[in-house]
Amino acid sequence: MNDETVRMKSSFEEEVVQRLTVVEEKVGRIDWDSFRIDWDSFRRDFVRHNSEVKEMFGLLNRKFDVINHELLDIKAEQIRLDRRIDKIELDIRPQ
Repeated sequence: MNDETVRMKSSFEEEVVQRLTVVEEKVGRIDWDSFRIDWDSFRRDFVRHNSEVKEMFGLLNRKFDVINHELLDIKAEQIRLDRRIDKIELDIRPQ
């Protein structure tokens, strides 16, 4: 290895050590007690959000029911018209 390669490795290693030192200092300054989870609050929020999601899915389910009903009505009307057309075509065919 030439001198430049050795200097680059040394410089890289020094930079890594410096960055790790900064990270360790920042982690050391964190007040870990401030990260405690209030489980009662978490549970209340979860239950509230869960019920909101259930309500939204219920509304969505009702909307799908309406769409299904409308599509069935349209399909039934299409079948009725197809039968009428078939009957008319049979009636006008020469015998």
